[in-house]
Amino acid sequence: MIQSLDENVGRIYEELRAQDLLENTLIIFTSDNGGLLGNPKNPITANPPFRSGKGYPYEGGIRVPLIMSWKGQIAPRVSKAPVITMDIFNTVLATAGVVPVRSVPNDGVNLLPHVQKGQPSPLRDLFWHFPHYRYEDVTPYSIVRSGYWKLIHYYETDTDELFNLKDDIAETRNVADQLPQKRQELRQKLDAFLVRTAAKVPVVRK
Repeated sequence: MIQSLDENVGRIYEELRAQDLLENTLIIFTSDNGGLLGNPKNPITANPPFRSGKGYPYEGGIRVPLIMSWKGQIAPRVSKAPVITMDIFNTVLATAGVVPVRSVPNDGVNLLPHVQKGQPSPLRDLFWHFPHYRYEDVTPYSIVRSGYWKLIHYYETDTDELFNLKDDIAETRNVADQLPQKRQELRQKLDAFLVRTAAKVPVVRK
């Protein structure tokens, strides 16, 4: 599948080059989730150094590559700035010269100033909400990332996990009990987001 995808993205790129459209085309390559682990005894993919995979709240499930190419507009470089898929909408609008409608809720940001001019990515909290059951061991959860800090709240057990991604990218050390103030700070941010967005409340299984 990866080989086929690579070949066909290449075909699109070559056709854009043949039509002399590369300087007028922003190409965005990304994924909607981390690699699917499959059967633990016969894994399909592996995501080290990130923990876990698709469907799980850890970095192996939610961190994905984002590659942007625009001939003459974006110079080759690597950015470690945390962004989110919603940003693609605003970025594409800006590329087309379209101003977002203010009356429509929109949490994304335009990434062009960051990828074109190297300006810092806007500092903001990022949120994920997964009010579902998946597999045997995935229960409803919500996540907030604030800087390097990441908090995961599990609804079924009403518990939290807190990780410092700067020092623990593999999420092996849950420091929620050691840092109750940071835990409370992030929970307040997460709870406020869920209320503000009228997020669906999970129905917990008994």
